[in-house]
Amino acid sequence: MIDTSTLKKWLPLSILLVLALLIIYSLTGVLTIFLGAIIFYVLTRPLMKFLTQKWKFKNGLAALLIIVLSFVLILGPLILMSNVLYVKLNSILQNVSIHDSLLTATDKIEALFGVKVVTSQTILSLQKEVTGFLATIVSRTIDAIGSIAIMYFVLYYMLVNIGKLESALSQYLPFSKENITILNTELNKQIYSNAIGSPLLALIQGIVASICYSIFNVQDALFWGMISGVFSMIPFVGSALIWLPISIMMLVNGDYFNGTAMLLAGVLVISTIDNLLRFVLQKKIADIHPLITLFGIISGLKLFGLAGVIFGPLLLSYFFILLKFYRNIKVN
Repeated sequence: MIDTSTLKKWLPLSILLVLALLIIYSLTGVLTIFLGAIIFYVLTRPLMKFLTQKWKFKNGLAALLIIVLSFVLILGPLILMSNVLYVKLNSILQNVSIHDSLLTATDKIEALFGVKVVTSQTILSLQKEVTGFLATIVSRTIDAIGSIAIMYFVLYYMLVNIGKLESALSQYLPFSKENITILNTELNKQIYSNAIGSPLLALIQGIVASICYSIFNVQDALFWGMISGVFSMIPFVGSALIWLPISIMMLVNGDYFNGTAMLLAGVLVISTIDNLLRFVLQKKIADIHPLITLFGIISGLKLFGLAGVIFGPLLLSYFFILLKFYRNIKVN
């Protein structure tokens, strides 16, 4: 016989969990929107408090100002950079001379080492895949605009009601105030590390790579520097996926001085700065293991698309934080 008190205790909780899972399942298509709003909320919360408490702004006005600033300083440049990368990649794909240069380079590598790196069919297949990827990006641009608008709508109400979300969670989570504070601190560290540390590292890496490419006569140095910055967000290999093939292409095409110098610059400057800054930033903001970043990016790309570069590591970090937190839980 089931105890009545036990049934009264666990039945509402079971129903609540089922309803929560149904709600989460129904909102999976817009999960990225809510994640983005939460990230922006955590990042802009100090500024919101400063505007409302120090400068006595109304909550609504302060929230609108923060939304405008975030778009101008963060999303605006990202959209502009994405457009530049799209146009440039599209022109590269349409450039027949680049296709011929790749074939010539692979023929030389085969003659020197007896290894067939790629074939003409492989290059054509790669071009087709990248073209399809670019077309997908364009088709999703309108959806992205709508998602950004909804994200800002959610963010506005979170900022206007600043502090109420945290207060509500602290009331319903079955944790002590001490553990809630620890959880909040750790989650903030993870957000700052992934949402600020990784893009900042990519920006610095892109600038350094662009300078190196310019010094050693790499065509479209700024473009390849931007690509290197984006790839630097991938742990272990990072921007080497860009500067290493560039160096090899220069060597194969007979530019031995610049090719060798570019190879040395990639190893001694670009990758060294990447590893050094990654270590410093992660220790300064949050000590995140590179494997969490790597597998987080892999899972994030599958779940959220390009936005998964940031959201993937965040979710994986949250899992391990909660796992660690569960082991040391102190129930009130």
